[in-house]
Amino acid sequence: MIKGLSPIAALVILVSGTICWFCLHRASSESVDAKVQNAKSTKSADRTATNELAASSGAKLGSTQQSRLTVLESMEKLPDVPRLEDWELAPHTSWWGKPLDAEKFWADRVRWLDDSTVAEANRHGRFYPPIPPGEDIRFVARVSAEDVKPSQAGGLEAPGPRFRYSEREAAFWDFFGKSHPRPTEFIEQHQFQVAEIILNHQYDFQSRGNPLRTTAEGLTKAEGAEKRRVLEMGVPSEALTQEALFWAFVTRKRKQFQLYPSANSEELRDVDRLRRLVPVDPKFITQPLGKEQLNSANVWKNNYIKRLQQEKADPSYINAYIKAWNLQSPDVVHESKEK
Repeated sequence: MIKGLSPIAALVILVSGTICWFCLHRASSESVDAKVQNAKSTKSADRTATNELAASSGAKLGSTQQSRLTVLESMEKLPDVPRLEDWELAPHTSWWGKPLDAEKFWADRVRWLDDSTVAEANRHGRFYPPIPPGEDIRFVARVSAEDVKPSQAGGLEAPGPRFRYSEREAAFWDFFGKSHPRPTEFIEQHQFQVAEIILNHQYDFQSRGNPLRTTAEGLTKAEGAEKRRVLEMGVPSEALTQEALFWAFVTRKRKQFQLYPSANSEELRDVDRLRRLVPVDPKFITQPLGKEQLNSANVWKNNYIKRLQQEKADPSYINAYIKAWNLQSPDVVHESKEK
């Protein structure tokens, strides 16, 4: 046994050659392998009890390592909000990292790589969701479907739990994401990043003394390069117009402003101070927006949905956008108006 470490930590070192980030939290001296064997042997007898426990909050589940492992074995995936201990024990269950049933996984889901599908795959010990059934991407079929052997350090497996994945899954989701509609959170995240860069550069050039010492031509080239970068990642062109970027920035900053603990303080409502901090008129962040302004913020979304309809995109994507963005009608495309 290695001096200074618990028996479990030493066992992990001997087997994998590395210390997982959660190993130091172990306190039990019983071997994990013994617990797994015990969990499997008692699984049938304890199934009813563990299912009842699994439906309860994490705090009410078994307090010992053995009972917790039994619960996880019975659940056949991690709970929605796992404990640190769960991530430690899950790799020693019989179900961790096994390929998922694609038909069952995608039965009621939109086929894209969003936060919810990745989280669900992770709860089963997989890095990626399974490849949706019926998706024909020819080159992917030539890529190995065998799981990549976990590495000793680095890569997708470190730090943290050793999720399993295949090269085919990695190749598929890389190509699929760039050739299909992207999830709303992906679009909005990258749209805001571009908006923050472009709007601040424009404001620097026009009102902050041009600290970058650029020219109007140089500014235009830099903006074009930034937009091309995210277009190649799958962000729709409609999300990158000047108006779309303006409202993406305003919308995000309004949420941040309202969440700020001292949002109502006189200091933060000082217009002159805010004007130095943000590249837009502070009234768009601190004051209520009118109906016409709210409509303007949705122009690019409606235009994007209209294009998807014209291209006969899968209705599941269109419906997902309408629901996520709370749009009243996909057929109404507001005309852009001056801010």
